[in-house]
Amino acid sequence: MSSSDEAGDCADVERDVVNRTLFVRLLSENSVVVEKSKVPSVMCAKKKAWDIICSEYSKATGKIVTPAQLSKMLNNMKTKIKKKTDRTATGNKKIKLKDW
Repeated sequence: MSSSDEAGDCADVERDVVNRTLFVRLLSENSVVVEKSKVPSVMCAKKKAWDIICSEYSKATGKIVTPAQLSKMLNNMKTKIKKKTDRTATGNKKIKLKDW
């Protein structure tokens, strides 16, 4: 593996962290998408919020993404956090979570 490949990998990782940080910021601005309510008015608000998040994320990253893809990204992030906290549940060690 050459150094240019490693530099490209580092750039991809940095871009991924920036994209996830942006995604978390958009989620915090539109927190209704995290609620579990199935009330029709809340579901309508969720759909509108996902559309807003999708358009802003696509505009910022330059990648066309669907609300379903972003929902899957959110579920994957929650799963990673859950696995990490479950792994260290029996110990008394600090859990180091990522910044996103």
